Amino acid sequence: MGKSPIIPGSPYCHQGVWDDIPNAKWISINSYGRHTHSSDKPDPSIKKCLFITGAEMLECGNTYVFRLKNVKLNELKNAKKLSLNFAGAADNYVRVKINGYEMDTVGNAGGVSSGVQHQGWALPGFTSGSRFTAEMKPGTVLYGDGNVIDIYVKSNPSHMGLVISDISLSYTMDRTYQNMYGSWGEYGIIANGNAESASGAGLSSSFNGRSGVNPRDYNKLTFANTPKFGNFSSASSVPDNFTLPSIGGTRGNISGNVDVNSLASGEYNAGNVTLTGSKLSVGKSIVIKSSGVVRISGDLLYTDTNDVRQLPQLIIYAKNIIIEPSVGEVNAWLITQKDGYVSTCGVVISFGDWLSGVSESSCGKKQLKVNGPIKTGRLFLRRTYGGKHASSAKNDPNMHPGTPAEIINLRADTYIWAYNNYRNTGAISTMNVRELPPRY
Repeated sequence: MGKSPIIPGSPYCHQGVWDDIPNAKWISINSYGRHTHSSDKPDPSIKKCLFITGAEMLECGNTYVFRLKNVKLNELKNAKKLSLNFAGAADNYVRVKINGYEMDTVGNAGGVSSGVQHQGWALPGFTSGSRFTAEMKPGTVLYGDGNVIDIYVKSNPSHMGLVISDISLSYTMDRTYQNMYGSWGEYGIIANGNAESASGAGLSSSFNGRSGVNPRDYNKLTFANTPKFGNFSSASSVPDNFTLPSIGGTRGNISGNVDVNSLASGEYNAGNVTLTGSKLSVGKSIVIKSSGVVRISGDLLYTDTNDVRQLPQLIIYAKNIIIEPSVGEVNAWLITQKDGYVSTCGVVISFGDWLSGVSESSCGKKQLKVNGPIKTGRLFLRRTYGGKHASSAKNDPNMHPGTPAEIINLRADTYIWAYNNYRNTGAISTMNVRELPPRY
């Protein structure tokens, strides 16, 4: 790579002096694209191609390949069309490949707007405004990073490189990524602040997403004061009253790594504790009250039963509850203090930057299903499962951009268990009544 000079009086520049492009760079094996012709490494273009023009040059000079490695495209790997646009003085024939796939390369030698191409080789020209464009062909495979671009250059009598003043990229995304996806609740959503999601399944979708929808359409079941979505009132209308469920029978303290099914039914105190994968047996009810952080490192499951009086139930109360990215299912109540949080993928360092550390490799490999109520100061839904699977060839009905990364169910067993637990205590009282529209 080097700056491009003006070359006055060169015996091989028979068509005049090149443009003066002070900020241009050479794509070559040396500065200024000088030939490396020698007796042991001859370049036939030096002697045989002096006054040859057009496609004959393709049979005359050597071919040099310049490789650009580790090119990052990120989300552009899903592009429907991708073009690399090169500007500069370049009268060599050129062609381009990306990841080994031939690109459709055309030049504009002589100002031809439709482009010049001979047998797949483009001729950019060397006058003011000369350029060539390489466009991706159907079937080309792109990657988020690690892409390889190969530029093939035919030598000519004056040099064996390209002088480039600008490289730009243009693209068109697949229609799939021009449609809308988003989070949604199947029934109503009530929030004191903005509801940046949707209710009534307004954004539920298949692989192709939702098209032609606006916030008014997909927020039909969001409780709101017109014209805002959310912001139900200036004062809190969502009750904050909550009593931690009690099952009696205080059992003491737990710490370290805990298999909850190894515990007897009852209430346990804890500091920082990790709940490993476990399947709670029929009839067991466990409450864990932590003054610190509860980490969930494995699936927490319930054993099936047809006896409503023997439904298992796990209730977790902590300052923060952190679910590790390897976990696929959590059957439990997740409750934190008012200033605490629940994270679905690892620890959150800063509330203001809660997506920090999220990537396809860290939080995109597994879908998470939570069966049970969640009450927390902040709920950080950090998983990205489904969102990276863009190719229609991979249109797996269980893994596509419309697939939820997290599914939170409030199932009937929660209500039935609570009813059976308190039916004889007289502790159930009506705290709040809200009339809801029918589900339609």
